[in-house]
Amino acid sequence: MSTPAIDINKLAPEERLALIGDLWDSLRTKPEALHITPAQQKVLDRRLDELDSGDAAVISWDDAKRRLRG
Repeated sequence: MSTPAIDINKLAPEERLALIGDLWDSLRTKPEALHITPAQQKVLDRRLDELDSGDAAVISWDDAKRRLRG
């Protein structure tokens, strides 16, 4: 891994968050390049099975935001 061209310690929190978003967006362009472990795949498969069977406890995005904002 190379040294970053910017000193992230000098960035404001908002700038760091924007950088995180940019990094995430860059990873999303090629999801097949991201490898998950067998354990992670097992968890994902279980959760998808729960969703498919109707056994998963789900909430709306609006409810999730409300809960997070407390």
